[in-house]
Amino acid sequence: MRAVGRVLIALAGFVAAVVAAAAFLFAARFGFGPVDGAATPIEHLDYLIWAGLAASHLGAAAFVPGCLMILASEILRLRSLLFHVGFGGALGAAAALGVGRIAAAATSERFTLLLAAGFVGGFVYWAVAGRTAGLVGVETGTVRPGPDGPPAAPPPAA
Repeated sequence: MRAVGRVLIALAGFVAAVVAAAAFLFAARFGFGPVDGAATPIEHLDYLIWAGLAASHLGAAAFVPGCLMILASEILRLRSLLFHVGFGGALGAAAALGVGRIAAAATSERFTLLLAAGFVGGFVYWAVAGRTAGLVGVETGTVRPGPDGPPAAPPPAA
């Protein structure tokens, strides 16, 4: 049962990372709202729809490499912030250089934005699920000891 919980936490982390990366890209590209400040509810709905489309596109492009990274971090118990942020940045750089379906023309601005969005996504995944990666053994459903081994036994009673 604990393994199912880890899968759900990893899924929630992936979704949160994709939404955060898309929100970052959308805000960096278009700003946080209309320039004149007189936004109607329809304009806000339009922003939400475009941000949702961006998130779905990012999620589709990052799904397979993201699943491989999640699987590796769970099996190898990689909980490092540097690992997760670095992998997110690598996904952003790969998208900017044309490896994924996102890239159209590799410009300096596009590369920087996608790299930063990858860093944001990696950080959000680490914050939601990466900090506790590998704490549940998938094969037995038991909690694995941390990197320092099992806790020490208490001293004998006198």
